[in-house]
Amino acid sequence: MINHALMQAAQEKEELQREGDDLDAKIRKAEKEIRALENTVRLMNSRNETYRKSFNKVADTSEFKDCYLIENTFFNKFLKVSKTFDAGLRSLTFVGFPEKILAFVHR
Repeated sequence: MINHALMQAAQEKEELQREGDDLDAKIRKAEKEIRALENTVRLMNSRNETYRKSFNKVADTSEFKDCYLIENTFFNKFLKVSKTFDAGLRSLTFVGFPEKILAFVHR
């Protein structure tokens, strides 16, 4: 009877030891995954910060002002030419159509 109880206790101890070892292995694996995820988050944060910094506001330099003025002038001239072109197209009729196109284009 005592031998049976001792054997049963030894078996329970061995089973508990195996379960403890399994849990310990799972904990080590989870800790390793957590470290990998933390590294990934650090890397992503670093790259996001670098990306964010690439969008800093443009300095208000004379070069920037010159570029803005050139672009604005170009846009205004483009609008003027487009309006003139649209007006010319609207004035065309089927009678004398080729002559009006040639006259409009060769202005």
